[in-house]
Amino acid sequence: MCPALRIAAFLSVVALAAAAEAGERAGEIAFSDGTVLAGRICTSPGHPLRVHSGARVREIALDQVAEIRFHPVREEMHQAWRFVTAGQTRKQRSGAPYPVRHLEAQVVLADGTVVQGHLFTTVLYVDDGQDVDKVIVKAKQRGDPDTALADLTYPTHVRFAQAPAEAASGEVRVRLVGPHADAAPELAALGLPDLVRLPARADAAPGTYRMPAPLGARLVFAARTEEALLVGWPENGTEDLRARVEAAVGMAKDFFDTRRVLGVHVGEEGEAVYALVLLHRTEQVTLRAEKNHPWRLGAWRFQADPQADKLLLAGRGVWFRGLVAAHAAPPRVRIAPALARVAQEGDGLVVGGEE
Repeated sequence: MCPALRIAAFLSVVALAAAAEAGERAGEIAFSDGTVLAGRICTSPGHPLRVHSGARVREIALDQVAEIRFHPVREEMHQAWRFVTAGQTRKQRSGAPYPVRHLEAQVVLADGTVVQGHLFTTVLYVDDGQDVDKVIVKAKQRGDPDTALADLTYPTHVRFAQAPAEAASGEVRVRLVGPHADAAPELAALGLPDLVRLPARADAAPGTYRMPAPLGARLVFAARTEEALLVGWPENGTEDLRARVEAAVGMAKDFFDTRRVLGVHVGEEGEAVYALVLLHRTEQVTLRAEKNHPWRLGAWRFQADPQADKLLLAGRGVWFRGLVAAHAAPPRVRIAPALARVAQEGDGLVVGGEE
């Protein structure tokens, strides 16, 4: 039973009724560092999820939710500062830098509708029958000074063992075939256009995985093997467009000082321009470990600004991330056409084929 129902002595009858009405559900909360909390999940009594979506705030009861997915939309290293002289713009920075991350949420409802936006600070309780864990989910995270973004863990998804009665969400089976299947790689997909990460976990049968239902998104798969990072990137950009994308990526403010554009894709009907990007931090970092320089393989989405004739950064997604030692190169990335072959197979997907 969730703590909201355990501390009856501190709650009014009205609050208890609200908690009972909201209910609790078996499920799990997974985090970016691989930690998983499983048990009965509930919110505080009378506190539905509040999602800032576009120009409105939507309140959603937890019992109407099939799944919640989280992904970073901006990550930065900040440092305290002050104006040196009153009335002048010159700043003086002090203290150790600290990480800041902004999270966006995708709330999948029972009928398959997806509400995307920033989730107001939410408290979730996970009761495994012995202990109760309190998980505070924030739209903006701030780490301690002298720590790195990799140290600042965040929830990647909240899943329930049983979806609401009308839920169209859940998981799908993915079968990997072709030249990369024997390597049993780590597999993940980004869904276009929103670049939400859909991690695939290995299933019992060799070459099979389970991943969150894509809900109509067009998928770009990537695999992590011991030799390289493989991406089924649908390259269709021109040389001129690639030059514009490289300029836009170079101008973006980012913690990573090395940014390589490895491919460009124009979405359906020109909806957006996507860049395949390998990010690597080569300058000084604060993490004290042998491997302390982060890298990241992801995709950036740009929207065209016809008035200014430039590309505006509109979103980011990440397949894989990791750390390497100082002066070491990040993993090699290779375009794998086989991973771009995605087909329906019954109620699942088959990915791959001969290259």
